[in-house]
Amino acid sequence: MTSNHIETIFKEYISEQKAHSALLINGVWGSGKTFFLKTTLTEIAKSKNQDLVYVSLNGISGIGEIDRAIFIQIAPYLKDKSWIKKISQPLTNIADVASKFLTKSSLSDLFRGMGVEMFDFSNKILAFDDLERSKLSVHEILGYVNKFVEHKGVKTLILADESKIDDKKKYDEIKEKVVGRVLDFKADIPFVIDNLIMVYNGNTDFTNFLTQKKNKILDLVRSFKEDNLRILSFYIDVLHRLYPTFKLKSDQMQDEVLLFCAIFSITFKSGDPYSVYSNPAPLVVSRPLYFAIRVGTRKTEESKSDADHFYDKFLSNTYRGYNFFQSIYDFIFTGYLDQELLNAEFEARNIVEPTPPEKAMALLFESHNYRNLSDEEFTEQSKVLLDATKKGIYSIYDYVTLSNWLYFFSEKELIEESASEVETILNTGLLLAKSKNQIDQERISNLRHFAQERQESAVIMQKVNEIHLEFEKNKNLDIGKKIVNTFKKDDPKEIKIIFDSYDGSEIKFFEYLDVVEFSKVLLVLSNKSVDTFIDELDDRYKAINIGQTLYAEKQVLGQLADLTNAFLEANELTKLRKFILKELSEKLSESAEKLENTRKQGTIYLD
Repeated sequence: MTSNHIETIFKEYISEQKAHSALLINGVWGSGKTFFLKTTLTEIAKSKNQDLVYVSLNGISGIGEIDRAIFIQIAPYLKDKSWIKKISQPLTNIADVASKFLTKSSLSDLFRGMGVEMFDFSNKILAFDDLERSKLSVHEILGYVNKFVEHKGVKTLILADESKIDDKKKYDEIKEKVVGRVLDFKADIPFVIDNLIMVYNGNTDFTNFLTQKKNKILDLVRSFKEDNLRILSFYIDVLHRLYPTFKLKSDQMQDEVLLFCAIFSITFKSGDPYSVYSNPAPLVVSRPLYFAIRVGTRKTEESKSDADHFYDKFLSNTYRGYNFFQSIYDFIFTGYLDQELLNAEFEARNIVEPTPPEKAMALLFESHNYRNLSDEEFTEQSKVLLDATKKGIYSIYDYVTLSNWLYFFSEKELIEESASEVETILNTGLLLAKSKNQIDQERISNLRHFAQERQESAVIMQKVNEIHLEFEKNKNLDIGKKIVNTFKKDDPKEIKIIFDSYDGSEIKFFEYLDVVEFSKVLLVLSNKSVDTFIDELDDRYKAINIGQTLYAEKQVLGQLADLTNAFLEANELTKLRKFILKELSEKLSESAEKLENTRKQGTIYLD
C-alpha cells in the first residue's frame, strides 16, 4: 500500500467522532514507518487540530512505563485545570504534577488508583510504535491499548513489524478484537530522499548537488530494490562526508562515486555475505567490459559464489559505471578515510577518450545496447569491431567476449560474416594480439571463473588460457633468473631481501626456479649464506596452516633435499660444511613434510 493510500485512510479515521478500533501500520524494520508517522501523519493530525501522542514500546517491561511515557507526552498540553479536577486530590501546579509523577514508582501514589486513561483524549491520537520490540507480551499490550479504544473511543495507531511477532495464531486472535484495519506500509522513496536532503539544509552546496543528482540516486536505489530508511540515511551521510573530495570532479566521476557508495552502503548496513571487509578481492572489478563474457552463461543458485550474487544484484545493469575505490570502501567499512589514497585513485581515474575500437565494443556489447542503435550505427560500429578484432588491436583476454558476441551476431544474421569467417577473424586477431605480450592475472582469473556454454567460445577460451600460461611461464623464468642471480652474489642481506620481496600477497618463490640450476648455486654458497637461507625457510613455513596456501612448493623442496643429499654423498666436505648442509637437507625435508601435513583436506593440488 502506498503512503498516499495510508494518508487517505488516516484522514478518514481521525475525522470520525469516536474510534471503535485501532489502525495498525505494518512494515519491516527500517522501512520508514516511524519517519512517516512523525512527519506526514503528525502534520495531518495538526491540520485537524489534533495532537499525536507518540510512545515507543521498545524495551518496555511494565504497563506503568507506558503510562509514564504517555503522561510525559501529554503534560505540555495540560493547561486546563479542569483536567486535574478529575484527580481525587487536586494539584494546582502542573509542573508539580509532572515532577511528582516522575519520582513515583507507580501511578497509584499520585492518582490514587486513577491512570492516564482518566484524562481527556478527545483531541489526541495515541501512536504506539515498536509493538514487536516490547518485553511485555502482545496480549498485555493490546489489552492495554484496548481500554483506550473500546472504552474511551480514543483514536489509536499501532506501528509494528508483524513478521517479527511470535505466536502468530494467538496474536491474530487478539489483534482482531482491537485492530480494525492493517495498513501495509511501503516507503515513498522520492519523499524519503527529499526529507533526507532537507537534513543538510545548512550545507547549500551539498543539498544543491543532491537535488541535481536526485534522479540518479532514485534510479540506483530502485534498481537495487532498497527502501530501508536507515540504509538510505547512511548512504546520504557517506556522500556528505565525501562530497568535499569529489565536488569538483567530472560528472562521470561523481556518478561513479554515487554508484560505488550506494552499493557498499547497502552491503555494509544489510550484512550481505559478500561484504567481508577483510577480503574485497572478488569485488575489485576494474574492467567493466569483463561482464560481457557472462553473456550466455547460466548458473543455478546453488552453484553461484558470493561474487556471482554480488554481480547479479549490483552490476548486471550498472557495470559500465562501476569502478572500485579502495579508500571509499575502507571508509564505509571502518570510518577512516585515507585522503591521500583517495586523491591518488581520483587521479588514476582521469577519463581518457575511448579509441574507436573501444567505443565500438562499448556501444555494441554493454547492456545489450546494440538494440538501441540505428541500422547505420550498428553497421558502422560492427565494421570497426570486426576490423579491430582481425588486426589484433584488442587484448587477448577480450577475445572471449568478442567470440561470444560475434558468433551471436552471425547466428542471428546481424552481420554478413558466417560462423567460419568469424572463426578465421578471431584466430587471426588472437595471434596478432599475442605479440603484444600483455599479461593480466586478474582478467584470466575472472575468465576462468565462468564456463563458456558456446562451444566455439570455449575453444577461444582454451587458446587464451594457453597463451596466458605461456606468458606466465616466460615471466616466471625471468623472475627465476632474478632470484638465482641474487643468490650468486652470496650476500646474506640480499638473500633476505629477495625472500621478503616474495612474501605476503606474492606467495610464489620456489615455483619460479629451475631446481637443478638453483641447487648448483645454493650448494656452493658460504656457510653464512646457507645459514641465512635456512632461517628464511623456517620463517616462510612457520604458519600453522601453511599447506593451505603454499602446498605447491612441496615438490620443489623435496627435490632440493634430494639434490643436497646427493651432493653430500658425492663430495668430501669439512666437518662444519657437512654439518650445515645436513641441517639444510633436514630443514628442506621438514618444510616439505609440514606442507603435506597442513594441506587443506579435500583440495586437489596439481604438482
